[in-house]
Amino acid sequence: MTEKLRFTRAQMRNMAIIAKEEGVSVTVKPDGSISVLPVSAAPNDATRNNHNDIVLL
Repeated sequence: MTEKLRFTRAQMRNMAIIAKEEGVSVTVKPDGSISVLPVSAAPNDATRNNHNDIVLL
């Protein structure tokens, strides 16, 4: 059985919009924790999502 999502699709979309406006990176982990970090000037492959269980916005 699957676990109920902690965030709605609309909430995720709003996080992405706000993060872009504020110049930060938001990471939402499967346990529901959220990490907000400043975005580097030139994103590289290390900042891209290489894990299926973590969503980077």
